[in-house]
Amino acid sequence: MKNPYKSTIRCNFTVNGLSYENALSSQFKRWSGKKVNCLGDSITYGAGGTSWTYFIGDLIGASEVRNYGVSGSSIQDDGRNQGFINRYSDMDNDADLIIVWGGVNDHHWRTSNGYSFGDMNSTSNKTFYGALKNLCSGLKEKYQGKSILFITPMKNVGYMSGSIECPAWNVKNALEKTLTDYRNAILEVCDYYSIPVLDLYSLSGFTTGLIESETELLFPDKLHPNEKMNKEILTPKIASACNNM
Repeated sequence: MKNPYKSTIRCNFTVNGLSYENALSSQFKRWSGKKVNCLGDSITYGAGGTSWTYFIGDLIGASEVRNYGVSGSSIQDDGRNQGFINRYSDMDNDADLIIVWGGVNDHHWRTSNGYSFGDMNSTSNKTFYGALKNLCSGLKEKYQGKSILFITPMKNVGYMSGSIECPAWNVKNALEKTLTDYRNAILEVCDYYSIPVLDLYSLSGFTTGLIESETELLFPDKLHPNEKMNKEILTPKIASACNNM
């Protein structure tokens, strides 16, 4: 029995002077003809350059990829109805795969005015744990029998947002939490709901700002990946995670 997920190799060949192309057959792609919803913040939106969502369809064979990224949005309720927890219910219902990538803005911005980090017992959407749990359960209910993938935020050395300096990944915010804590919470909650996670916090291959020339090449503002980073490095990693679900 042939493996239905086995990929063929694209190649060119010549017979009797005529050229032919052996194209990658869509029947071997994991998500061939499927629809994908991508819920995220500015990195998904494409603030640093053409979004990874623009490239991933070709790598996984999807027929449609919808970008639900909103710059500055957090997983938590932000009081402006832009949090992931506020927006997920408005996404199209017919998606076969849902990719969720966030957490960095929760670390940067959701640190005052009644916000807290919470724990596995939290239920409030103004706590990170509570919003994350409610998001996972809400997505499982909305997309019953479909696939969900979470992505953890990447490490960054901090950056300027206007006149405000956002903390680096290993610097505690006003809640005394580092980005590491937010990443660990995503792993814990997703494990509870048996949702796969692509841990780009550890596996992206980059901590922005450590190598200045590398950062300038791929993350010009030290946070948002540009088109080169999205197309050549991040999208293949995300596609691989999707194709191995």
